[in-house]
Amino acid sequence: MYRTMKSCFCSIFQAVPGKAMRYMGCKAIAAILFPANVVLVERCISSMEGAFYREFWLTFPAFLLCAFVLVVTEHCGRVADMEFTQEFTDAYMPKVIHRLTGIRYGYFEDEKAADVLSRLNGDPAAALTGLFKKMVDCIALLIRLYGAALIYFRLSAAVGLSLFLLLGLQVYIGILSQREVVKLFETETQEERKLQYLGSLLCGKDSVFDLKVNQSVAYVEGLQKRKARRILRDRVRISLKAETYYMLNLLLMLAWTGALLYFLVAKLAAGEQPFGLFVALMGSYPALAGYQNALSYHLSSMKGDLLVYRAVSELWDYEEEQGDCELAAGEPCTIEFRHVSFRYPGMERWALKDISFRVRSDETLALVGENGSGKSTVIKLLCGLYQPEEGEILADGEILADGQPIGQLSPESRRKLTSVVFQDFENYSLTAGENIGLGNVARMDDRESILEAARRAGAAEILEGLPKGPDTPLNHLEEDGVSLSGGQWQRLAIARAYMAESAFFLLDEPTASMDPIAESRMYQSFVDILKGKGIILVSHRLASAKMADRILVLDGGTLAQDGTHEGLMQAEGIYREMFERQAGWYQAPAS
Repeated sequence: MYRTMKSCFCSIFQAVPGKAMRYMGCKAIAAILFPANVVLVERCISSMEGAFYREFWLTFPAFLLCAFVLVVTEHCGRVADMEFTQEFTDAYMPKVIHRLTGIRYGYFEDEKAADVLSRLNGDPAAALTGLFKKMVDCIALLIRLYGAALIYFRLSAAVGLSLFLLLGLQVYIGILSQREVVKLFETETQEERKLQYLGSLLCGKDSVFDLKVNQSVAYVEGLQKRKARRILRDRVRISLKAETYYMLNLLLMLAWTGALLYFLVAKLAAGEQPFGLFVALMGSYPALAGYQNALSYHLSSMKGDLLVYRAVSELWDYEEEQGDCELAAGEPCTIEFRHVSFRYPGMERWALKDISFRVRSDETLALVGENGSGKSTVIKLLCGLYQPEEGEILADGEILADGQPIGQLSPESRRKLTSVVFQDFENYSLTAGENIGLGNVARMDDRESILEAARRAGAAEILEGLPKGPDTPLNHLEEDGVSLSGGQWQRLAIARAYMAESAFFLLDEPTASMDPIAESRMYQSFVDILKGKGIILVSHRLASAKMADRILVLDGGTLAQDGTHEGLMQAEGIYREMFERQAGWYQAPAS
């Protein structure tokens, strides 16, 4: 707990030291004024009881001043709270987002990291400020409570000491309760992700369509209910345990309160208790009890914020993508794989083993092979999403010997080197123009460039047919959002790739949902659109590969064949076997 508090405070003070100090100062002053107020009330009453009017007229203004300062300080504290929260969010969130986008892509496919990243899906800055404020509030509450405890020492050492011990025991019980709940939330994250996935199946347009057609809604609904029931059962179990701790705190407080009241009344009846002190302590008791409840609440309510903060802390331990080198002068003309081997994190099987090839930015290269042969892995390595475990991938502008490893390139150089359209390309719920402009955000406001990219991708008619042209919002996040067909989204994805103005265009089966003849026509359209650029297209349908200058045949993660369509058809091997097996797919039906 101490290390967490120290780390949290350091993060806050590094970002907004002034605002944090102001917030803490207001809380500390207000906390100190509470026991001072109790003492001044007791002095005022005692001076009236003893007819010490002169002392009363000295003490009473001090009491009014203390009360006034307390009101003003609490107001300043609320203002400081809002300003601190806003300034910290403005300063901290860009750092978290930058870190998220800068870590290695492999973390997004790692199961343990996925739990951490899912906790960052909300508002990490709000969680961190919430944790900081709860910790400060706990410290302020302890100042109020222990300040009051010092006053209770005036009754007797036993009463004051018992309150000190009670507060310490309540804090310890609150920490135990918090640990139990945090453990639950830590183990629950993965289960919650599964529950969210099942819920998305029952809410998503495409998934609901498929489930309804196959009459499978009830089955998925049953899975969702059972998963939700298990999570709820665990939560109830831990919540009951936490409630037991909370009840124990209340019972301890009740027992101490009963003993205190008996002691006060007995002392007052025996004439051994000053009436002013009795009234002051009894008048402050409701606030004292409220502070104790607030302390227990803050200690038990930190669980969610603690998990998010730990996730943020772990995020800073993840390795960032390393790359700040620029490509050699001139447009890159060659990418070379040199004895590249790669396997995905946590996997023993090699996805690629000892792959070597070269491709120029003025040729079309096709990657073909059965499912699982390593085609998409090559694309991910070309994009720099992963780095080879063995070997290297070089990009070169003039002389191959001076090639630069792709993993060491800056993000801007990587964008200039490759752009990609994946099979599952993203349909952004933004405007049509933004969907294209995301390919090169530096030119997002260049309307002519967006229209030219749309024209080259065959998407100009799509933009012209939209109510507001490129400014039309897509999907239904906004009231006037427009839905597009799969083919139209596909054209926008190609325009987005073209917008990047990269040397190489990577097409990772973006037409996989089409029939073989339509796919072949679409790939031919891509080649025409991107004429003069390097094209690396992926397909398991070989008719589309015929138009490529060269074809690489992958088999089980190894490079089985390399050549032209004609050359590969003349040789014995996998390519010819696959092509002959697929030949019937491309025969147009007789009219």
